[in-house]
Amino acid sequence: MKNDRPIKYSLGALIGALIYIILFAYCLAAHFGFSVMGVTDPELSRLAQVYLLKPVILFELRVLAAYLAIGAGAGLIAAAMTRGIAHLFPRLMSRPLQLMKLIGIILVLHVLVFARAVVLYPQLFTEFMYEKGGFWKQLQIFLTDRVGLAPLDAALVLVLAAGFALWAAAVASSWKGQGVLRRRLGIAASTAAAAFIFGALLWWWPAPITNHGPNLIIIGADSIRPDHLSAYGYGRDTSPALKELADAGVRFDQAYVQLPRTFPSWVSLLTGEYPFSHGITTMFPSVADRQKEFHALPGILRDRGWTTTAVADYAGDIFPRIDLGFQYVDAPDFNFRTLGTMRGLEIHTHLLPYLANPWGRELFPILKEFASLGNPAFVERDVKKWLRRFRGRDRFMMAVFFSATHFPYSPPWPYYHRYAEPGYQGLSKYSKFNRINVEENITDDDLRQINAVFDGAIRATDDAVAGIMEALRDDGLADNTIVVFLTDHGENLYENGNGMGHGDHLRGPCSLRIPLIIHDPRQRFAVKAVAERVREIDLMPTLLDLVGLPAPAGLPAVSLRPLMEGKARGLDLPVYAETGLWFVHDGPGFFQKERIRYPDVTGICWFEDFYNNEIVRREEWEGLTELAKHRALIEGDYKVIYVPLPDRVKWELYDLSSDPEERHDLAAERPAELERMKQDLFKLLLTRPGWTVAGGYYVPVAEER
Repeated sequence: MKNDRPIKYSLGALIGALIYIILFAYCLAAHFGFSVMGVTDPELSRLAQVYLLKPVILFELRVLAAYLAIGAGAGLIAAAMTRGIAHLFPRLMSRPLQLMKLIGIILVLHVLVFARAVVLYPQLFTEFMYEKGGFWKQLQIFLTDRVGLAPLDAALVLVLAAGFALWAAAVASSWKGQGVLRRRLGIAASTAAAAFIFGALLWWWPAPITNHGPNLIIIGADSIRPDHLSAYGYGRDTSPALKELADAGVRFDQAYVQLPRTFPSWVSLLTGEYPFSHGITTMFPSVADRQKEFHALPGILRDRGWTTTAVADYAGDIFPRIDLGFQYVDAPDFNFRTLGTMRGLEIHTHLLPYLANPWGRELFPILKEFASLGNPAFVERDVKKWLRRFRGRDRFMMAVFFSATHFPYSPPWPYYHRYAEPGYQGLSKYSKFNRINVEENITDDDLRQINAVFDGAIRATDDAVAGIMEALRDDGLADNTIVVFLTDHGENLYENGNGMGHGDHLRGPCSLRIPLIIHDPRQRFAVKAVAERVREIDLMPTLLDLVGLPAPAGLPAVSLRPLMEGKARGLDLPVYAETGLWFVHDGPGFFQKERIRYPDVTGICWFEDFYNNEIVRREEWEGLTELAKHRALIEGDYKVIYVPLPDRVKWELYDLSSDPEERHDLAAERPAELERMKQDLFKLLLTRPGWTVAGGYYVPVAEER
């Protein structure tokens, strides 16, 4: 019987493309729908259909093109392997057998790539595997807990190496007697290789060091508490790099934020102003509020010759939305269209394994918005890219922001395993269960696991910080670069009945206290650990002081340099704080019950279709949402909290010297101290134009009671 000819490469590419079209159609049919954190909102779904239908369709065509390209590539690889097998084993040359082998190789390659991604980033697949239960849950557990990454890497390399060997054997066999052709191909291949190497050297060869500094890098991370850092004495080894940084610099043991939400917090620390002064008091400020002229640290340094850059992943989507003086912003954007395209990609579980890498993030920048793909190593890689450029600049300022430690705490392999207890199979196995407005029945096992993935995300971030510090040394920038590490706020993790998250209330220290480390390699400060109370707003004048520039006049913030030099011991600065927006109206999963209620975020926000589809708080809700905020003041040993309710104002008072966890409200027991603290809080708040105190409430003048 005459054998068939080897299968053509073009046929292999076509079959591969067809297989991946089937995968595309399956994902689209099986997972289609608009949801956020597992919640399908009818109004959001309606708006998505009205405003996002065309862009989502266009985006899905891009997704389909990616499927086709990857499928064609897999088909070419499979065709090469099939041809190699056919040359070595002529009896297997029949067309049906070749087609079966071709399809089998494509599927084996896809299964290996898919399984590897499930192990590396299980959070990408949790909704469609683990949370479904049954076979899919057990399969994900088997891959992450039993198989691991190394065997899958080895299997994938082995299959590809075997395929290359088979293809090379087939090509060598077909070249017998074709010496001239071989020589010409060899010359062409050598020329191409030389050109590639030369181009790579030009690309990677370091720029000459003309940087004189002083440079400044502010490394921020989301939601980290100091009591979860080994640099601050935590039992787990979560932060060896930060400990090294703290040992070389100055550590602040009592640093506080003014509003524990990302957007307002970053604006506060870069402007040195309170939220009610700079006007960014929510995560969704109006276009007008964001277009003010801010006298922020990046802008001041830019005007004095510094090159200013912000680099971040998903929680850093605030930076493109406001002009604080950054000349370059390497961070994802966030708007209403983003929500649609995010969902349009996250349902494609058979494409994500090929995109969950730096190259995939370049092809689909929306991946930078994925909380389930917040690998700190990606941000580290972006920072190193910028540092290479800055070798040739006179001086630079960079803000870096890591998001992996933000809820739902989604560290990659192996960090989600690092501190976890073996055998846990609850809802938070790979990250904190990510569903809003759902009643939680948190067990002790759940709580330990939530802390484990949180700590794993911290360690992943710390390792990325270590990479940045190494890059500074390698690039010759370490000796003239001031490095700051801090977080935008802390995090409640169910301590003392205070729920989970940040920005919803002001009780306890967990969401308000942050780590703060300042290392200036040009000088050694007398103090290694500052015990006095400081604020995030004080960072801006401090850094200007360190680089030899004056701070803008009239700031409520002060330079911390005297504390670092040991010249202001015992000076505890008064700390003001306020809450952010409440994202849900009510529900069993929402901790803060004592409050003035307003609709959930879909009711009080809208998107400005004339301004990049930015999501903003509706103007008509601005007064009520500001009036409803809880506000606090820490002064001396006491902390007072202002809690406006529909029928009265509730006050809470805590003695931090004897009750640092704030478990015992002393408002009724110490009226004199309460009255003094109330007056001091109102005195500060009344510096805000257009607001007054009426009937015990802090209100806009137009809404006096």
